[in-house]
Amino acid sequence: MKLLLFCALQTAIIGSGNKVFGEFDLEGEKIGVKAVYKEYNVRDDLGLQSKIQPGELTPRRLQRFFRVQVKDYLEKNEEVVPYLWKKYSDLDLRYRSVTFPGAESLVETKEEGLYLLKTYQRLDHLLSLSISERIKRVLLARKILDIRDLTH
Repeated sequence: MKLLLFCALQTAIIGSGNKVFGEFDLEGEKIGVKAVYKEYNVRDDLGLQSKIQPGELTPRRLQRFFRVQVKDYLEKNEEVVPYLWKKYSDLDLRYRSVTFPGAESLVETKEEGLYLLKTYQRLDHLLSLSISERIKRVLLARKILDIRDLTH
């Protein structure tokens, strides 16, 4: 579990562009995320429309599973900045600890939800993606936002 938590921290904070997952330091040893994924059968080779089974692990599922720990880590380590916040937000420090992949499932206020959504909308615009549509659905389903919040 500890290795998978560190992998989730690495990818939620640093990112994983072009299927490069990087490495982390654990008790003085450099450990490659890709090697951990291989050892624990984490599916990191899937495309956008791939079908996965309920029991299969993916990097995204790990990020969601460990989202509380990621937020806690960010709150305790103010010098650590998640890539999503650093690259795509307007850098409001109040929302640094809730601006990472998976945070849509734990934000608690309308302000946090709107900030995260705006960040994903900027990412979508810059990279021609549509991730913010899924973020909207999650925030609406969790009643963090309502439809009126999306029409302004």
